[in-house]
Amino acid sequence: MEEIIEAKIPTYAMCFLEYGDDSGLEQDDLALIWEWLNQFVDHINLNFEWEKNEHGEHAQHFTPYPAFGPATDTVKASVWGHKLMP
Repeated sequence: MEEIIEAKIPTYAMCFLEYGDDSGLEQDDLALIWEWLNQFVDHINLNFEWEKNEHGEHAQHFTPYPAFGPATDTVKASVWGHKLMP
């Protein structure tokens, strides 16, 4: 498994990326998430290592430039995956 990228992930996308739970997401949100995920088509088994604060909670920060979508609260994550063989 290799680290692919570090990214500021919108908090609204965390449940979907971690567990596949899309409840509460709008179709526009899902489209943004899938568009972003398409850059990893050559990897399988994506894992997200979420940044935590000193209390062990996800460290949320507002950013004007998240990995996808408009300015919002995000959590920094390292994205890991297995690269497919050519």
